[in-house]
Amino acid sequence: MTNIDEIGQLTLYEYELLMTGVLLRKEDENEQIHRLAWLNRQVESVKRDGKTPQYRQYNDFYKSKEKKVKKHQLSKEDIELLKIANL
Repeated sequence: MTNIDEIGQLTLYEYELLMTGVLLRKEDENEQIHRLAWLNRQVESVKRDGKTPQYRQYNDFYKSKEKKVKKHQLSKEDIELLKIANL
């Protein structure tokens, strides 16, 4: 979205949806970076015995569940304010 008039016509809810999408896209990019790092690290990483891998699973290295953006939910007060603003 590059048209300044379209941007000016966005409601608060639409803007927040767009920003949530941007955050999710960035998190996907970060996960790809971590996956590449995981592959590089997996090739070389071992414990002190020289045989056992430092990380046995990808999820030990990158805990994606903790980093995911939670779904945005508006409070009842926010919904009422948006209804008033859109009148």
